[in-house]
Amino acid sequence: MKRFSLRVFIALLILLLATISCQHENEKSDGPVFVTVKVRLNSRNESMGPSFVLSSGVASAFVSAVPDSFYPFTPSTDLGDGYDEQLMNLPDETVSLTVPLDTPIRIAKVTYSTVLTLAEMLSGATQPSYIGSSDAFTISAGTTSKSVEVVMQAISGGNLMGEGVQGQALSLSGIVTTFAGSGAYNHADGIGIAADLTEPHDVCTDGSYLYVVDKGFDESYIRRISLATGAVDTIAGNGTSGYADGTGTGAQFFAPAGITTDGSNLYIADQENNRIRQVVIATGVTTTIAGNTTPGTNDGTGSSAQFDWPTGITLVGGDLYVADMNNNLIRKVNIATQVVETFAGDGTPAFLEGTGTGAQFDTPHDITTDGTNLYVVDQFNHRIRKIVISTQVVSTLAGDGTNASTDGTGTGAQLNTPEGITTDGTYIYFTDWGVSTVQPPEQSVLRRTEISTGITQTIAGGSATGGNCDGNDTWCYNGTGTDVKFQWAHDLTTDGTYLYLADFYNHRIRRIE
Repeated sequence: MKRFSLRVFIALLILLLATISCQHENEKSDGPVFVTVKVRLNSRNESMGPSFVLSSGVASAFVSAVPDSFYPFTPSTDLGDGYDEQLMNLPDETVSLTVPLDTPIRIAKVTYSTVLTLAEMLSGATQPSYIGSSDAFTISAGTTSKSVEVVMQAISGGNLMGEGVQGQALSLSGIVTTFAGSGAYNHADGIGIAADLTEPHDVCTDGSYLYVVDKGFDESYIRRISLATGAVDTIAGNGTSGYADGTGTGAQFFAPAGITTDGSNLYIADQENNRIRQVVIATGVTTTIAGNTTPGTNDGTGSSAQFDWPTGITLVGGDLYVADMNNNLIRKVNIATQVVETFAGDGTPAFLEGTGTGAQFDTPHDITTDGTNLYVVDQFNHRIRKIVISTQVVSTLAGDGTNASTDGTGTGAQLNTPEGITTDGTYIYFTDWGVSTVQPPEQSVLRRTEISTGITQTIAGGSATGGNCDGNDTWCYNGTGTDVKFQWAHDLTTDGTYLYLADFYNHRIRRIE
């Protein structure tokens, strides 16, 4: 009996020492404490909910607890030790994840269209069909379940980046058609070519819709076009050019020129108002992030900052980059803090390679990104410039500064007053005036530069031999390659499959297949 009691005592003592040791290790640890929480995902976008996902033949989904500091999330992100990654139960959209206590996190969801293991997903075995994330939140002690709202975006073959969808090089035949707009200078919602646009200047996409800044002579709207149906509607602006925050038609813009999206919000370079605006897509609520009516170069926060004709805009993480055209600057705007700073350029309208404010631009008109670099239409330098985001080093990707339109490699190519720009991550696509020598250019062209080689090619536009868009237009021809006519082609975007181009003076959105 005594021997049994001794064994029990020794066992209890070992258990006690182990418990003390574990407590001591926990006290010494500087890392977060993790708990398992059952997460139920509630998509804000009903068309991206579980019923739609299942009906589309999607068989598996990958969900992760992501440190807020890692946002925006990509499937290949190394989350570090402790952060959990699990396959989701699709029918009820629930998953059990290990998450840190009292640490800001997001729930990231990537839904795939084929049956894959988690290891295959992490290795990038296929591209996501849908991708989304929640807002940042924290889990406190005692919480065992959490309902989380996740914004899902329809992404076919790539990731939302800048103002479009990237992830694979576009395979284009050069066929050009009219996607929306009758050709009449007017404002009327409708389906495809039954809708009327005034003067579409820029376009972006979230993979489900195109969003267009439609700036007429004295009227300004934000339009939305369904990629599936071609239906055109108006989500903000009442036509009267001016300045007013508000909801839907209660908001006013003055010649909005640039637009980009994170899938939940639109960010707009409101040119004549010298402001950067935000529109919540779901509600149409419009607010001002930065800028005031007075043109200037002041860095600062919110309305204390100044712009002079902000024209192009793109998005990297939580930062907007703006082509501040009349200031000859590239500006950086932090969305959360509304802090504006000068990122590149010294304000002198000239050409100079360099770093940050040691570089010079002449009328930067548009801007895009692949997440690592910015690409700038340096309009009156007749060049495409590249800015490495991490170092702010500015160089030339294409163009020798000569006002002409000649294909070639790097500075062996010549550009004639480039206008708009986008990228699929492999190529830069841009518009320029082609052989036109006067404004408005009536023989605009669409060109492409390969990022890795600098090879520039003309892929559409410039000819008068194609077929009329509607049978009676002088400057709108659909067709293939150079047997196409645009009239002052402005900015463009890609949904990962096609290019969509804002054909300004033809009052149309054109699609390049």
